[in-house]
Amino acid sequence: MWRRRSSHLITTPTGADFVGGFYCGAYKVRNFWRDAVKSPDARGVPRAHRQLIDQPDERHDASKVWQQEYEHRLFISASEQVRPMVQESTWLVFWNTAVDGESPASVAIRLNTTPVAVRLAKARVIHRIKQEIKLLEGEAS
Repeated sequence: MWRRRSSHLITTPTGADFVGGFYCGAYKVRNFWRDAVKSPDARGVPRAHRQLIDQPDERHDASKVWQQEYEHRLFISASEQVRPMVQESTWLVFWNTAVDGESPASVAIRLNTTPVAVRLAKARVIHRIKQEIKLLEGEAS
């Protein structure tokens, strides 16, 4: 049974409201998005945007910067300890692939060796550096 609640609002038996033949839910959705875009205090997008802005910037977090600097200095110290222990060609293989980011194939061509030998040399140096870092961290604690 259809009932008229006011001069222009009609309610269906299921409770849905119609205004002049249009479903009122569409107006509610339209109004929600209109308000969300216009008002910074409205529900929806501006609130999410405000929450993103209020998040702390982790790139400038002092403890994170300190930790990165500590790890960098630890790597440099360990590298200085390991470098005299390996041949110069092995060190170049490690540095060019692990630090400079060159591919093992290009380093192998330049140093007249195979890519497999490059990967093995890199792995051996990384293993020694990790051991040295453990020793340095043991001294620090």
